[in-house]
Amino acid sequence: MYTTEYKGTLLALDTASRKTGYAIFQNGEVIKSGTWKLKEKSRFAELLQNIEKTVSKYHITQIVAEDIFKSKEPQKTRAYQVLCECRGIVECVAQNHGLPCTFISPIEVKQHIWGMRYKAPFTREQQKRAMIKAITERYGYTLASSDADDEADAIGILVTFLDNKGFHVMHPRK
Repeated sequence: MYTTEYKGTLLALDTASRKTGYAIFQNGEVIKSGTWKLKEKSRFAELLQNIEKTVSKYHITQIVAEDIFKSKEPQKTRAYQVLCECRGIVECVAQNHGLPCTFISPIEVKQHIWGMRYKAPFTREQQKRAMIKAITERYGYTLASSDADDEADAIGILVTFLDNKGFHVMHPRK
């Protein structure tokens, strides 16, 4: 099933307007994960600083992040714009450091981690609970808090990317 060990250090991100989940993968396992809480007035500067600091501190060799999902609901236009700006920050950091950067759709991650079907009528809260449950119970990760959905998403993004590429991941409970 798995072809090889991933060589390098991978940073997985679930970027959002107020919180960004992250997971750092090295030597076959997640070595650190959590959530950066961002202040509304300085969120872009804080996101940039957090990613830059993490890339430098952990010698990141690749970034993988959740792609943007555009809702058909008109009231979510501003949220979509903010997510586009966050994605630009991620891409900018990757380019400045000469790092490959991959984006994975949120639906692909949910299908891979907990089996979400695209047309199934899940509310946002049900999706969050399903991801947290899969990451903590199925894979055995301990999250910073019981509502750490962004951290769970970041781990899910990382696992999906590595599994799709055939790289081995040592999960706490497997």
